Amino acid sequence: MSLTWIELADTALKIGLGTLITAASGYLMLKRNQSHEFEKERRSRFYDLQAQKKKVYVEFLSKSEALVQSYLFSSHNGDSEEYKDYLMTFNEVQIMSDDDIRTAAYNARNSVSAFITLNKTPQNSTDSMFLSDLKAYRNDVNQKLGLFQKLAQLEVTREYEQA
Repeated sequence: MSLTWIELADTALKIGLGTLITAASGYLMLKRNQSHEFEKERRSRFYDLQAQKKKVYVEFLSKSEALVQSYLFSSHNGDSEEYKDYLMTFNEVQIMSDDDIRTAAYNARNSVSAFITLNKTPQNSTDSMFLSDLKAYRNDVNQKLGLFQKLAQLEVTREYEQA
């Protein structure tokens, strides 16, 4: 049985269209899989960064509280290793955070620094007045750290949003 040129063209066209359809669907599947892999990698990086931020934020809060507690009744002159380590953690927070958290961390650090460098020996004043001032400074530290803590909580519990 011999094929006529029409039957031959018909067969070639069917084979060509089948190949074209296979190539197109293969390309679309590859593109879809790559897109899925990229999105999976973005999600993974997002949550890794969230974990790093959480660690640094907790460290900053802990060091802030530790400094305030250490210098509750004495003054600090700013040259200890403990304070330098605190500033290093503060700078990590500044580098890896958005502006709201950076501002809250800055305010908290200023408040902690003011509290720990405050002259803790009353001079020519009554003890109750001195304790009142000390309490006001401590309340300021607590407010600033509380705000930072809330903003940090909102940041590290945020869910990934697909790009």
